[in-house]
Amino acid sequence: MRPERQLASRPRSPFYDHARLGLIALVVFGHAIEALLDHPAARTLYFAVYAFHIPAFAFLSGALAPERIDLAGLRRIAFGLLAPYAIFQVLYLKAVGEPLGFVVPYWLLWYLVSLACWRLMLPLFAQLRGALLCAVVLACMAGALNDVGYAFALSRTCVFFPLFLFGHTLRKSGWLERTPRPGTRLAALAGFALLLVLCGVGAGHFDHRWLYGTNAYAEIGVGPLPGMAIRLTVLAVSAVLTLAFLTLVPRGPSPWAPLGARSLNAYLLHGFLIRFGGASVVALWSLCGNWTLALLAVGAAAVTGVLSSGWVAWCVRPLTQPTWIERLLWRSPPPG
Repeated sequence: MRPERQLASRPRSPFYDHARLGLIALVVFGHAIEALLDHPAARTLYFAVYAFHIPAFAFLSGALAPERIDLAGLRRIAFGLLAPYAIFQVLYLKAVGEPLGFVVPYWLLWYLVSLACWRLMLPLFAQLRGALLCAVVLACMAGALNDVGYAFALSRTCVFFPLFLFGHTLRKSGWLERTPRPGTRLAALAGFALLLVLCGVGAGHFDHRWLYGTNAYAEIGVGPLPGMAIRLTVLAVSAVLTLAFLTLVPRGPSPWAPLGARSLNAYLLHGFLIRFGGASVVALWSLCGNWTLALLAVGAAAVTGVLSSGWVAWCVRPLTQPTWIERLLWRSPPPG
């Protein structure tokens, strides 16, 4: 049986759905506190979240990606990723009043473009010896080229591809399916406590653009060799934090697991709430101070749950799963 058919035939794992749901909630929370970065507590949490949540998304995407791409796989990429990207690119740019364009993905939509590229790149890299090392070299070299940036999400595609490939490699090893020992989970909790301390001390001295993966080294103000060293360090730290996060994710079934299966809806839709609710977040801080962060954390979890619900999925299916575009454009090949 081919690898992708083996993967597709497995029952759905609540572990991956729990991980998706938690990461989406962190994305919503991270975006919600962007307006509060002048305050030390908010800045500390912001850096801590961005240190691992996007790398962890790339890791999970790689863990679940088929190693081979056939005609059906190309069809899923075209109409499951690129078609929703085109729809939401129009919606977001119209909503914020910016000129329409497709070359530079709007804000959070870069992930759809990068994921499509990663899935297309995976069959090639899967055949390479030292594939992970090649991906790391590609990520480090991307920052040395000023032309590799926001256009077509090219910089982030290169920078986070090692995490995607790492997830795919580790999934095949079976490591992710094992239940962590209590000591391992305690070590993961200690690691995140240390992360908060380091972010609290160093957030004011570290350029947050290193966490985005979009800027050339020259734009950040460092030379190619120091830039590569910093990027390599950031990749290594984010990989360790990703594994620590996954260690804490519940493995067993729960009532919340089905929400994780629909978490793409929350990812695509929450940006409208963030863009038009930024002023209210600042006003809330003036009233509640640091308690605003706790309120936003609860609100992020609630928003994630609602936007990942079944009835929201049904309402927005024509946008997030545009089968109507597929029916218009796709012509099935003749038999044989």
